[in-house]
Amino acid sequence: MPSIGFSLCDYSSKAEFSHVEEWVEKIARQVLERGIPKGIALNVNFPPKRNEPIQGIKVCRQADAKWQEEFTEAIRPNRPQIFDWQVIL
Repeated sequence: MPSIGFSLCDYSSKAEFSHVEEWVEKIARQVLERGIPKGIALNVNFPPKRNEPIQGIKVCRQADAKWQEEFTEAIRPNRPQIFDWQVIL
């Protein structure tokens, strides 16, 4: 299914997204107008918020890499529920 995902390179629970809102809207609008070929997934990565504005966009191909996924069973602390945890190697 054609898709687009946006992510921010900030792992903080207080990550700030306001500096990318305009870019997300602009990119999403262009993608919706032009369409995405079947089987294509776009991945848009943004830098964390800094003092300087985002300079522009660089389009590149995904790396030719092999991904191996494993799922392990784990138990959450303070919860008796068992769940699968995805590990990307």
